[in-house]
Amino acid sequence: MKQLSGLEGTDEGKRAATATERCAVKGGSYEKKAHSQKGETMRLTKVSAIAINGLALLVVLGTAYQAMAQDATAPYPKMAPIEQYLMTDQGAEIALARSAAPESISRDAEILVLGRHGFETAV
Repeated sequence: MKQLSGLEGTDEGKRAATATERCAVKGGSYEKKAHSQKGETMRLTKVSAIAINGLALLVVLGTAYQAMAQDATAPYPKMAPIEQYLMTDQGAEIALARSAAPESISRDAEILVLGRHGFETAV
């Protein structure tokens, strides 16, 4: 180790260099221990962060699944009776459906009307 103090050629310079080298050697092993402890701490921190993120993801997905399961059981909890949607005159319903498009399209279109068991082909 090179000294910058001007004592390089003297006994004091050699003793100072030897003491500095001893401190460097001692400090080097200490730095290695501190570095390995720091690395271990960083690794544990990363593992903890991954575990927390994984747990949070499971909670979010579980909540979303539960919400979807609730929606599937009752899509319309207060659905009106089918009679409210039915038209009494099927001819009027067909005329209404044909008026929804230009004649060039509706003339050859297949018309569906709403019945008690879903849509039925009328024309």
